[in-house]
Amino acid sequence: MKENKIFYSYSIPDTERIAKFISEKLISKSCVYISGDVGSGKTYLSKFIVNNFEVNDLNSSTYSKVSIFKGSFNIIHCDFYNIKPDQTFIESEILPNLIYPWLFIVEWPHVVYEIESNQLVSIKLEVIGKHARKISFTTFTQ
Repeated sequence: MKENKIFYSYSIPDTERIAKFISEKLISKSCVYISGDVGSGKTYLSKFIVNNFEVNDLNSSTYSKVSIFKGSFNIIHCDFYNIKPDQTFIESEILPNLIYPWLFIVEWPHVVYEIESNQLVSIKLEVIGKHARKISFTTFTQ
């Protein structure tokens, strides 16, 4: 099943409401790929999404590349801004941490990684004004 939605955010509270909607659509074993230009709000959106899974300390993982959080779901958050991980990286650094129930959230995805999942989610953020964002949300559920 496929679902497409487009949202417009003009404030942080708008983005929080959009993140709540998105988080309510997520199921365990979901791969969430978030793309957009530098400064478009990928980490803000990621943070607001995981807040709905009882994780309150997500920050940009640009330096560590992989961050793991325990909440109502196990959250694996990656920021691949400066790297293009290969399948070996995914197999050694990601797959061992996908402990049910899990969400795999990637900022700056370069490809769709070969991970067995129940749901693939694509989110694209576009800056349309100083405080305005267009957020395109697509889910593919098995």
